[in-house]
Amino acid sequence: ASTATFWDTVVMCLVTGVVLVSGLLADPTLAAADGGGLTAGVFAQLPAAGPLILTGGMSQLLLPHIERPVEHRPDLLVHGLYSLYKRNARLQQERNAN
Repeated sequence: ASTATFWDTVVMCLVTGVVLVSGLLADPTLAAADGGGLTAGVFAQLPAAGPLILTGGMSQLLLPHIERPVEHRPDLLVHGLYSLYKRNARLQQERNAN
């Protein structure tokens, strides 16, 4: 269980790297941009598959730098975990009742 965070990080870094390299292959002029310009340029090429949702306590620091419409829900993860907790507690009560 303690390696889950490590592997989540590895996967997210890998996906981000693939997106950045793919963007550079699609538009080589982005290679001259600095880190922020490169990231903005590459992610601007991605089609919007749905609403962009920022979550997490530090997500508010990103809001000024995002040019797309965004929904800021800093407590989304906590609410999701609480929903799972309630569901699992209910299932456990049902099992104990039988």
